[in-house]
Amino acid sequence: MLTELRNAVEKMAGFTHSAKTRRRKVSVSAAVDDAFLLAVATACDRHPELASGGQITGAEIRDLIAFTNAYAVVIGELAMLSRSVADTLAERRAGVAHKCRRVYQLAKSINRPEDRETLVPHMAAMQKYARRGGRPKRLATPPVAPIAAPAPLPPTAPVAPQVPATVKV
Repeated sequence: MLTELRNAVEKMAGFTHSAKTRRRKVSVSAAVDDAFLLAVATACDRHPELASGGQITGAEIRDLIAFTNAYAVVIGELAMLSRSVADTLAERRAGVAHKCRRVYQLAKSINRPEDRETLVPHMAAMQKYARRGGRPKRLATPPVAPIAAPAPLPPTAPVAPQVPATVKV
């Protein structure tokens, strides 16, 4: 299944997997609005000197917009399928885990000594792993020390108010 998915995606023109640093550099330019691209495409169509100087045509810009719009749908679909696969795995694990817990509870309730003797090694393993998984236990948070108030500033000598000098005319 993965091979088929990879083969399908690799048929995309210019398919690549960029390094994290490259993604950061490209993301700002890639996020430019389609309206801007269309405005540039129109300008290139009407002024060939702009297209020549920018080494791009209006048709190339419109092709890019169509290409990205088509594959944006694929991105959304793949994200939804990814979530669905994760949900499917979780549902199946939860179903089996529920049945396993039922077996564990039944094993704990067996009272006959001869049955219990054969279960002892299995019970030890079940008890060891029964509490693993699920929600992690909350760790006690250490008490937060109160923040000390800043030390008061040393007193200063009072300053007499300054009266502006009057100008005699």
